[in-house]
Amino acid sequence: IPLMCAIVWKLNRKALAPLFAMLALASFFGATHAVFCGRQGDAFYLLPFRAWELLAGSLLAMSPPISARSNQGGAVLQRLLAPIGLLMVLCPYAFLSSATPFPGVAALSSVLGTMLLIRKGQDGWVCQVLSWRPFIAIGKISYSLYLWHWPVTVFWKYVTYEQLVWGDYIGMIVLSFVLAYASWRLVEIPARLSHV
Repeated sequence: IPLMCAIVWKLNRKALAPLFAMLALASFFGATHAVFCGRQGDAFYLLPFRAWELLAGSLLAMSPPISARSNQGGAVLQRLLAPIGLLMVLCPYAFLSSATPFPGVAALSSVLGTMLLIRKGQDGWVCQVLSWRPFIAIGKISYSLYLWHWPVTVFWKYVTYEQLVWGDYIGMIVLSFVLAYASWRLVEIPARLSHV
């Protein structure tokens, strides 16, 4: 992708966003097709089928800001975009289950909602909610938490022979957070500050 960006940027800068949009659509439809054909593992683990999610962020970074329209209706819509984005991120928790084919269409709400939050979530009550200290703390360790939660879950299930009770779920969450914090403090921060 970086090499392709460099070449396209040199030849025709204006072609980069349309190219990313085409690649995102191809990746999304590829993921949807793979899920439909029963290749859910491929759709979940292989980069070509998940690229559309990353390209959505790239397209957001390249897009101009959404300007507030002068009329009242436009201003109301602007204020609703962040709450709509938050709702789109939270809805999958209520409507998706372990039986839902994922990713593909099932990931669309989360990706589009995240784009709206990034673009319009810097003011209003949504910003106040997302600026709450516990959420900021989780955000800081989120990458380490992402890396640790799955190994903890897999090994915990292995040790308990998948006979989990509610205390096991609490233990997995606590252990994931402890390991994530340790990784963030002992690995991420030193790695980020090592070039200074």
